[in-house]
Amino acid sequence: MEQALKEKQITFAQIMQAMMVLTGGGHACPVQEDAVISKVKKTSRALNTHLMNSARSSSDITALASPVTGGGITVGRFDQLFALAVTLSLVFIRPA
Repeated sequence: MEQALKEKQITFAQIMQAMMVLTGGGHACPVQEDAVISKVKKTSRALNTHLMNSARSSSDITALASPVTGGGITVGRFDQLFALAVTLSLVFIRPA
């Protein structure tokens, strides 16, 4: 990344500062390695399906598991219900 931005006169220190600001504000986060993501994807999907099913009758759960970050991502009840409908193929989203 540093090499790609060098010609624009952006230094490594500036890149790191931008990443710290983005991470601190919750706009970016570190991710797990591809092998780890692949390993936990099925388990995360099962957990999220269970949590989204809970959203049918309660708004107590406000996050879903992310196999990419290894943490939770805030997802409101309406969005959980929509994601559940997509997961259960009740709603079809046409690719762009």
